[in-house]
Amino acid sequence: MRLQEISSLMVLISACNVNADLTPQGRLGAVEGAVKAASMGGSVVGLCGETFVVLATFAEVSAELAYPIERMWRCDRTICVAAVGYARDALLAGDFAQEQCHNQRMTLGVSPTPSGIAESLTDAVATAARESRPIGAHLVVAGVGSCGPLLYSIEPSGRLSQLRAVALGRYSVPISKYLRKAPEPQDLADAKQILRDIINKAIKTANEDDSDYHTEEEPLLSSQLVFISENDYRKRTEPDFAWMTQQIDDSLLHENSDSSDHEVDLSKRNSQSSYTGDDR
Repeated sequence: MRLQEISSLMVLISACNVNADLTPQGRLGAVEGAVKAASMGGSVVGLCGETFVVLATFAEVSAELAYPIERMWRCDRTICVAAVGYARDALLAGDFAQEQCHNQRMTLGVSPTPSGIAESLTDAVATAARESRPIGAHLVVAGVGSCGPLLYSIEPSGRLSQLRAVALGRYSVPISKYLRKAPEPQDLADAKQILRDIINKAIKTANEDDSDYHTEEEPLLSSQLVFISENDYRKRTEPDFAWMTQQIDDSLLHENSDSSDHEVDLSKRNSQSSYTGDDR
């Protein structure tokens, strides 16, 4: 392992400096706590099609004037990492993935692959779980490689899974039930319909949620959406998730796009401007 990789790995691990001990029941209490932390807060939904992969994140915001928290990080031209859970750990994991992609391109002169980045992140997460404390975030790596669209899930314990669809975080239970029954999208129209159904379920769950965060007012959900194909990467951040779903049209998810590297600006509202996160 090169010195730069060791350095970035140690930065990620140094944030987790509490030893994880086995409980009398034979469990790792710190790992269970990390899994619980990753299941709270926002949500991440990933969906693979035949030639594309879509990632969406959404979460309730504490105030109308607050900027949405960044939950997605662009690592390469067709690779994205998303996370739910402890924001600081998620940010460190995103930075680590970006640095891995940068090092492979600049040092080795090769294009990083989604599977390679997922394996590097898994090694870092497993090392943190073994040597200090588990990372309190559940990670998703999405991208398009030589064999098509790929979607990986990395648990706080260091378990790596390849999936065709994934739902993590606060609203994962109702969304996962829907995804198990939903057919694999054959085209972008199918993917858009599935996303709309998922969004409606999330909003309904937020309305019915009786947790401490629930109020009588309509829940305010911030959202981010990323579409990745072989030659395209598009990202959209919008504080009003319900409004954004009405705008998921061919201007955002268009299979035959002429431009390969840009953020798409959907139809603008007169009353509110959108915040676009850093793609790095």
